[in-house]
Amino acid sequence: MFKHRILRSAAAGLATLVAAGTVSVLAAGSANAAVVGSLTTSTQNGLDTQAFSISTSAACPGGTNLSVLLTGTGFPAAGVNAVGNTAQSIYQVNSAGGLVVPLPETMRQYASDNGVSTLSGRYDFDLECRGAFGTTDFGDFTGSIWFTSNTAWQNTDPNASTPTTTTVTAAPASPVTAGTSVTFTASVAPANATGTVQFSDNGAAIGAPVTLNNGTAAFTTSSLAAGTHSITAALTAGTGFGNSTSTAVSYTVNPAAATPTTTALAVSPANTAQQFSTVSLSATVSPAAAAGTVQFSDNGAAIGAPVAVSGGTATLNTSTLAVGAHSFTAAFTPSNTTAYLGS
Repeated sequence: MFKHRILRSAAAGLATLVAAGTVSVLAAGSANAAVVGSLTTSTQNGLDTQAFSISTSAACPGGTNLSVLLTGTGFPAAGVNAVGNTAQSIYQVNSAGGLVVPLPETMRQYASDNGVSTLSGRYDFDLECRGAFGTTDFGDFTGSIWFTSNTAWQNTDPNASTPTTTTVTAAPASPVTAGTSVTFTASVAPANATGTVQFSDNGAAIGAPVTLNNGTAAFTTSSLAAGTHSITAALTAGTGFGNSTSTAVSYTVNPAAATPTTTALAVSPANTAQQFSTVSLSATVSPAAAAGTVQFSDNGAAIGAPVAVSGGTATLNTSTLAVGAHSFTAAFTPSNTTAYLGS
């Protein structure tokens, strides 16, 4: 014997709830269901004893009838018929061309009909566009509500994270010279987001994570090497917000100008020496941090090999000077020509 239960009608005011995800649930006997749009409800939140309507985001792509399946905590896994197979033509049409379908029972009545005492968590509605007969499914519209207590629901997931976006800027603008102090600033939207921002250079973290303050976090450094840098800012969000990473910003650092040096030469003994006696040539290079070598020369001809500078000085001793007048020079050649100039 086939039994068919006629659900009583219930008036409901209209409002809008945006489905928080697409969940395709097929009514028993339907085939090849495809989600074609979302459902909205007549209020953003409500009580379990309040009736409400659901609206489709567009017109049904086919069929003459519709039915609505309700699934969720406590209800049978296969769901229950929230709206039986009824003609689409009896429902109002919304501004998007979709159908406004008053639910004939409140959530508490659906629960009572199915032996459910506690309403909790997510409940999904699946509106199936169908024919008056047969099992062909012309398309489904889906939407959800969440019970935050046994008697109250809302149309947004209370556990969902608010999406964020992160952007990064630099001051001063690129390019700069090596050694320049540069500040990278991350701006996070929405501004009430919480969490920390990790700045990275070419994929490697620079500095420690910086705590967000009113939607911004800043990091300052003067140690960027010469070259091109790819700077990003990644938000690790606090509770209720989603993580986000900025688009990379290219930043160019030019080499610093080479530092000039001076080289002074002292000869001992001064002015005059006996043949075959030891003469000491001592060069002093400033700044003392400059590394390199000094080539000593006599009347323009090199004397021995270049001498390494240590602590800003280089010394050469010789006892082979010929009798006569000599003109000595000391020429400093830096090891790093991008950092220091010769003298």
